[in-house]
Amino acid sequence: MTQTPPNPQTAIVDSSSSASPRPLREPARRLTPGPGQRRLRRLLAALGVTVIVLAVGALSLSSFISWRTAQAFPLHETRTGLGLPSSLEVDVDLGGVTVLPSTEVSEVTIGMAPAGARSFTAGQDEARARVETTGGSAARVTVTQPRYSGSADAFRASSPTLLVLVPDGHALDLQVNADIGEVEIEGEHASITASVDVGDLDITLPENATSAITAQVEVGDLRITAPGTQRYDVTTAVDVGDVTVDETMRAAPGQDATRISARVSTGQISVSR
Repeated sequence: MTQTPPNPQTAIVDSSSSASPRPLREPARRLTPGPGQRRLRRLLAALGVTVIVLAVGALSLSSFISWRTAQAFPLHETRTGLGLPSSLEVDVDLGGVTVLPSTEVSEVTIGMAPAGARSFTAGQDEARARVETTGGSAARVTVTQPRYSGSADAFRASSPTLLVLVPDGHALDLQVNADIGEVEIEGEHASITASVDVGDLDITLPENATSAITAQVEVGDLRITAPGTQRYDVTTAVDVGDVTVDETMRAAPGQDATRISARVSTGQISVSR
């Protein structure tokens, strides 16, 4: 039998004894972009500059428009007397409303004031607002304020408030409607009807008051405080939120009592002493 001699070019390698291959290292070199990559880079740079310019221009235009809008509203810096009406309706689109009893006025007096103000202060009761009034026994006040002031003031947490001072002891049918803002009502009135779309509503009666209340808030909290021992026909309704009622305020079933009606879509209701 003939044996085939081994091929001299074939080597038997023992993998266990062979050395590990060394990593391939190449010297750093600059990659030269192709013509298409250069055009893409230029296009992206030009696009970035254009976006920045447009953004700055849009902000400038928005500030200018806001400033022009605010200038269209007169600077309301006077207080207006409405006499002694039997009813008063207040409508405000932006900003708060504060209604307080006062011994400092002899007639129902309105004016713009800083948020939280409880009296008129010279040099402070002014704001850009359009205030329209109707006198007579059924008085009405409509307040419109600019949505933007064209400056950093546009980002303030609150807008100027319409302050309403009612002579102490004068009872009237009060109705307050506010789109966006905080509403605060104090004192005893023949009746109180108040509604707020977005914001909180606070109604505080004097001790043992008999003011009938109908209050509604879409988004916000509603708080009614009626100290004393007077009992009321209390009804509440809330879609999303909590209700807290002091049970000592509720009249017995069938008892003739002043009505308190409170409704909130989203928020909380509190009726307490």
